[in-house]
Amino acid sequence: MTAVSRRSVLKAGAIAGAAAALPLTAARGEARVVVYDSRIAGSAAFAGGRGIDLARGILSVRRELARVPRGATIEGLTRWSDWVGLRGMLQDRGFRTVGEVRRDRAQAHFRWTMRPR
Repeated sequence: MTAVSRRSVLKAGAIAGAAAALPLTAARGEARVVVYDSRIAGSAAFAGGRGIDLARGILSVRRELARVPRGATIEGLTRWSDWVGLRGMLQDRGFRTVGEVRRDRAQAHFRWTMRPR
């Protein structure tokens, strides 16, 4: 019998929550770009291994954000500090925040969405 640890329960909850939070934009055929941090289990699960990974470093993230099409919806599950920096960069490119939800109080992870103005 396998023991259930607090960590495994939290990981499973993060994965289930991220899956439930997947947006309808992909179903509607709109361009969708995901920003995530592969160092955070729930964030990596949210992205499914595709998108812009914050773990690659700020220069890589800036380069990849510069290539995002103007009409795309950008979504992420990141730490608060990363979200604040990304929000500023994206606002400078003409995006606006359309959704922001705190997902994990203890870790300060935020699920957010930005769209073109």
